[in-house]
Amino acid sequence: MIGFKICDDKGFHIGLRNGFTVSVQFGRGNYCEHHHDSNWGKPNKGSSFDAETAVFSPKDDLIPVNGDSVQGWQTPDDVVLLLAIVARQKPTATHIRMRKKDR
Repeated sequence: MIGFKICDDKGFHIGLRNGFTVSVQFGRGNYCEHHHDSNWGKPNKGSSFDAETAVFSPKDDLIPVNGDSVQGWQTPDDVVLLLAIVARQKPTATHIRMRKKDR
């Protein structure tokens, strides 16, 4: 999938040209400020300071980033950086490493 997809009204997927998909989730149960939030879904509760991210390969396999299957409490700048790094991956990549200098 190339493009954008809404996921359960608490996040989205971005499908990149190289076949990878980046998931950005920020609702109840995700590793973000709303992890334990019982008010999620009520009016004006659809935003977050941070989000959980995950990366999927062109074959829909979960791709670890720095050894972790998901990345919690990511800032907007972290998400943009992850997108830029994933967009440069070859379709055969099986893991992603973000160096300190990338952050």
